Amino acid sequence: SDMMWTFCNDMQCFTIMSLQAIGAGEQVYDSYGQKCNHRFLLNYGFCVERNVEMDGFCPNEVPLELGLDLALAMSLSTMGSDGSIDDRECSE
Repeated sequence: SDMMWTFCNDMQCFTIMSLQAIGAGEQVYDSYGQKCNHRFLLNYGFCVERNVEMDGFCPNEVPLELGLDLALAMSLSTMGSDGSIDDRECSE
């Protein structure tokens, strides 16, 4: 049904008012709309587990490009093809 959201200064809260009559015992639905999880959490106090847009985009994921750290690259270069680590450089 049609509704109107307003802020009530007297009560210091948001109100939702139906623009048509609602009978006693009728079920009322409210849609939060499509939002990313940080908006759901901030505004409503919950998150949606699989919050993915219709095109498959997930607004909760941030793509990152990571480069190899020099120390990590050096430690990987001492790793053998079998995954063992040549620790001769680390011995005291």
